Amino acid sequence: MAAKSGLPERPWTVSNDGLLLTVRVTPKGGRDAIDGIAALADGMSVLKGRVRAAASEGEANAALLRVVAVLLVLDQPDRPPSKLPLSNRF
Repeated sequence: MAAKSGLPERPWTVSNDGLLLTVRVTPKGGRDAIDGIAALADGMSVLKGRVRAAASEGEANAALLRVVAVLLVLDQPDRPPSKLPLSNRF
């Protein structure tokens, strides 16, 4: 749903468990990147991402997790992206 400013709502929520991102990822998207925020037809806001990896055996999800981890500055030696929890809710 769009905010009063005409911009989409934020595709994230903060909870006691951490940060919940709602993401729409495009596998085999040509590059690994976050392309911004979009509003879906049902009004839900999502973070638009693309990865080079195929949607096979979790490869695209793992690639997206690495992209988000680097952007959130969580890619640190004591907590590599592979150790961040990833939850698929669809």
